[in-house]
Amino acid sequence: MKQSLHFLYTRIKKSNITKEQAESKVCQEILISKIAADTFLKKKVAFKGGIIIDAIANQKRGYTKDIDFDLIKYPLSKDSLSSFFERMNNKNPFDNIVIKIESIDELRHKNYRGQRLLLSFSDSIDEYKLTIDVGVYYPLIKQNIKYDYNIAFGGTAKLSINPVERILADKLSTIAIYGTDNTREKDIFDIYFFIKNIQFNRNTVMKMLIKLLVIKLEAFTKRLLTFSDYIYLL
Repeated sequence: MKQSLHFLYTRIKKSNITKEQAESKVCQEILISKIAADTFLKKKVAFKGGIIIDAIANQKRGYTKDIDFDLIKYPLSKDSLSSFFERMNNKNPFDNIVIKIESIDELRHKNYRGQRLLLSFSDSIDEYKLTIDVGVYYPLIKQNIKYDYNIAFGGTAKLSINPVERILADKLSTIAIYGTDNTREKDIFDIYFFIKNIQFNRNTVMKMLIKLLVIKLEAFTKRLLTFSDYIYLL
């Protein structure tokens, strides 16, 4: 499937998004397509975050500039991540587009471990950039679900995604841990968006939230009262 970045860009670009947003979206769709097409890679990835929320809500949430996923039983070392993305090159779909890691920065917030990567996507003419956050997958009470993601260029990709209850519990746990020090304002927006637009099981959210806090904080009991106010929003 030899389609240039510019051709794919013309398929994405709309009047309500900027050039940078359209280029990021092209990269997101290429990356998702390549992971879904590789038998090994798709077993190692659990997608989450804004791009999945937007897909589940039929594009009501709006543009997200990056992409988030957790790796399942796969190391986060630089060598391992390099091998992960190199595996996608010279293979369909989009075998003419080369993905390279430009930089890797460690993300470490209390007990959270992850890596922020800047990727380049290039053909023989153009080069686009995409930021992705990669974390470690922790199994909880509800397993990942299979989801048919609609690729913007056409067709679908079968992905493993976090259930909506886990995505919501993740965002609530960030607020519970950091309180007023939380700098991720979009978490507040996403929680409100969930309540208004997406169906979920409140009891499952509560159970997952407690488990996530056990994982993220050794002293999570000190926070039990502080996050209870957010639960009542549900």
